[in-house]
Amino acid sequence: MSSFLLYLTYVCYFLTVVSHNVEFKQIAGASPELVFLNKEGSEIDRIPLSEKTQVECRQLLLEKGFYMKKTEEEEVPEEFKDAPYDSPHQEL
Repeated sequence: MSSFLLYLTYVCYFLTVVSHNVEFKQIAGASPELVFLNKEGSEIDRIPLSEKTQVECRQLLLEKGFYMKKTEEEEVPEEFKDAPYDSPHQEL
């Protein structure tokens, strides 16, 4: 595996650790993408990540209304438990 792919794997994994309601699924041979699903599990958006940095990925999730924990152990505040569904980004 190239160092670039290792970096992307790390970035994606890191974001799942500190982000609430975010999952990481590695698919061999596939370019990394951020796939947004609604409450019913239907895909509503897909964004390629191969050109994005960790900071850009984090900012994208924040813009979409996801809650970012300061540490892996941090409890998610009650008002964010169902986020981003109850966020200003109702299309999610």
